[in-house]
Amino acid sequence: MGEKDYDCTPWDSPSYSVLGWQKPCYLMNEGYYATFKELLEKTNWDNYGYKSGNPKCADCIVHCGYEPTAAMAAMEL
Repeated sequence: MGEKDYDCTPWDSPSYSVLGWQKPCYLMNEGYYATFKELLEKTNWDNYGYKSGNPKCADCIVHCGYEPTAAMAAMEL
């Protein structure tokens, strides 16, 4: 109904494959890190979500970023 204004939570759904830890968001295809530590330390998390101003995120509502946000919000009730 548009009563909530959620933003992306890109750090909540890390993705791992034979290529390594994928940089968020997987739809942007920005590459991989070899270790989880690198993912956490080298990712500028402020660059993700429509509030970030990143044009790639402007109209995004993909599940990997917004489902975790909604789940965390539901636990706050």
